Amino acid sequence: MAILRMIGRKQISLAGLEITLDATLERDDANGQLYVRVEGSAGADAISERISIGAEDGKDALATMSAAERTATLQAAVDNARQAIANKIANRALNQAAAAQVR
Repeated sequence: MAILRMIGRKQISLAGLEITLDATLERDDANGQLYVRVEGSAGADAISERISIGAEDGKDALATMSAAERTATLQAAVDNARQAIANKIANRALNQAAAAQVR
């Protein structure tokens, strides 16, 4: 997997945590498939998710879209992935705090 470029970094405050979210554009060296990888971290906890772009399943839904539609679609997918990762990290922290109180 080759990283083509850093898309951006966001910081989100959630459940008392400062969560860092990085998004990168990557290409599979074997088949050329493009992906957006979103990685989130807070302290030692980290989660990574990969979103395929284009025709991984043989049906390229983006092919018929205008450039503006592609950008909007990909932006929404990255934003949704960032929020989902932040929620997972926050939930892990809340679960760990609750588990620490169990006697």
